[in-house]
Amino acid sequence: MELEILARRDNPLLKRTEVRFRVAHPKEGSPKRDTLRDQLAKTLNATRDIVVVDFSKS
Repeated sequence: MELEILARRDNPLLKRTEVRFRVAHPKEGSPKRDTLRDQLAKTLNATRDIVVVDFSKS
């Protein structure tokens, strides 16, 4: 599974950073939300507790 950050935007009103990303998962099923969350946390150098996957489409 390969994760690519497409856009990153600061939202000062809600005190958060919003990220759009694309995941390539050839010859695999769609990744679970928990797996996406772990990969995003690792990529963004954040703890898993503060990462939320709001929307996912395959």
